[in-house]
Amino acid sequence: MIINQQEYLAELINLRFHGDKDAYPRRVTEPSVVTDYAVSHPDTELGIIKNGSFYDIRLDLYSDRTGKVFRYPCLVYPKPSAAALVRINGLFALQWHYRPFYNKKFLEIPRGFGDPEDRSACDTMIRELSEECGIQADCKECRIQITPLGIFHADTGVLKNETSLFFYDVTSTAAFTPTNCDPTESISYVLIKEEELVRLIADGTLSDSFTLGAFMRYTAMKGVSK
Repeated sequence: MIINQQEYLAELINLRFHGDKDAYPRRVTEPSVVTDYAVSHPDTELGIIKNGSFYDIRLDLYSDRTGKVFRYPCLVYPKPSAAALVRINGLFALQWHYRPFYNKKFLEIPRGFGDPEDRSACDTMIRELSEECGIQADCKECRIQITPLGIFHADTGVLKNETSLFFYDVTSTAAFTPTNCDPTESISYVLIKEEELVRLIADGTLSDSFTLGAFMRYTAMKGVSK
């Protein structure tokens, strides 16, 4: 079965491989091959599941060097996401965020996927800080304190999305008002010293990839600048 068949097959033509001829696995973009596979494998879903402008779930066919064909899923976010390592008067702001797929809370930095209205990844970060943390960063003085930490890819195997990492050094507690946080999500906050953050990473309490990536990039850039 091919989901959104007409649109999907038409789109495949624009996805034909133009990279390294020896690179595998390679997406199958010939519509006739895809339709023949769908007929011979009626219980295997192919195609694309769209969720508005936020993300797509792709169920594509790929082939390996031997010619074997198989289905491979990918979650595609067309707009960049953002994550922010925030330090407030010397203490790092982290949040215990309930994640229903794991049925547990994770210690994380604020982050979020881009909304259609966001003009840039920095705007995404500013919006998320306000929604999740009550941290205000949308002013000229605040933006000066925001340092880009570069691009982060959370999972290059099944997730197609670029996350812009930022470091935001808040020097006034007036910018931090947790009572303004989004009440629709289960989030609680902690402010911790850098050495405590390192300990939480070392003992495995902190396992979120975005947080690990942002702190590693922050530490590396701090070391290079010395």
